[in-house]
Amino acid sequence: MIKIDSKHRYLNVGCGKRFHEDWLNIDVLPADPVVIHCDVTKGLPFEDNYLDVVYHSHVLEHIPKAEAREFISECYRVLRPGGIIRIAVPDLEGIVRNYLKFLDQNIKNPTKESKENYDWMMLELFDQVVRDRSGGEMQAYLQNNPGNRSFILSRLGEEVRPLLDGSSSKLSLSQKLRKFSAMSSSAKVFFVRSVLSSLIHQFLPGRKYYQVGKFRSEGEIHQWMYDQYSLKALLENAGFKEVRKVTAFESAVPSWKKFKLDGEGKVIFKPDSLFMEGVK
Repeated sequence: MIKIDSKHRYLNVGCGKRFHEDWLNIDVLPADPVVIHCDVTKGLPFEDNYLDVVYHSHVLEHIPKAEAREFISECYRVLRPGGIIRIAVPDLEGIVRNYLKFLDQNIKNPTKESKENYDWMMLELFDQVVRDRSGGEMQAYLQNNPGNRSFILSRLGEEVRPLLDGSSSKLSLSQKLRKFSAMSSSAKVFFVRSVLSSLIHQFLPGRKYYQVGKFRSEGEIHQWMYDQYSLKALLENAGFKEVRKVTAFESAVPSWKKFKLDGEGKVIFKPDSLFMEGVK
C-alpha cells in the first residue's frame, strides 16, 4: 500500500505529462521522477477510505468496458466518505453531434470546409478504436497540412499544434536514456520486460499478428466511449452520489483552478472532453 506524505490526499491516475506536485501522481510509464509507477489494471494500491480526491483525464476510455465498473469501484473504495471523483473523457455526444452536423451539411450544401471537418470527425469517432499502429490515420492527417487547422485545434487543443506545425520530433537516444534513468525501479522492470518480449517475438512465426495484438493491448486505443448519460450511470452504479457534468474550470475540489490540470486561464487543454464529478 502507498502512503501519502502530502498536504492533500489527492490522486491523479494515469497522469502522463500533466500533473501537480501537491498531488500523488501515478502512471504505468512515469514521465517524471515525481510520478509513481502503477498499473491500475491491478487495482489502486491504497487503503479503504483514504483519499480526498481521485482524478483521471482520458484514462477511462482506454479500459475495456467489462473492466470499467471494477476500476470505478476501486476509485470509490479508496475515497473517504465525502471524497470527490473527477473524470475527463472524450465526449461521445460532442463527437456525434459534430459528425451529424457536417454529414447533414455535406448532403444538403457541401463546402470544402464541411468536407474536411466531416473527414476529421470520422477520425475522432473511429480511428483510435480501430488503429493497429501508434498515431493511426489521425496522426497522418495532422501531419499533412490540413486546411481545417482551426477546427482541429478547437477540438483537441494546443497539444496537437506541434503535429500540425511539423515540429513534433522523436526523442534522441540521450533523451531516451535520461527518461529511462529517471524511472523508478518497478517502472524500469516493466519497460525492459516489454522491450524484451517484443524483440523475442520479432523472430517468431506470426510476428505481424503479435505486433498488432501487442499494440492493441498496450493502452493507446479506445476500448469504449462515454457520453454524459452513460458516464453518470457508471458512477451511480458504483455508489457515487451528486453526479454532475461540470466544466474544465468548475469543480467541488478545493482550489481546483490553481492545479491547472484541465485548463489554465481561458484555455482548456482537451476541449473535446466531457467532465464529470461525483461524491462518495
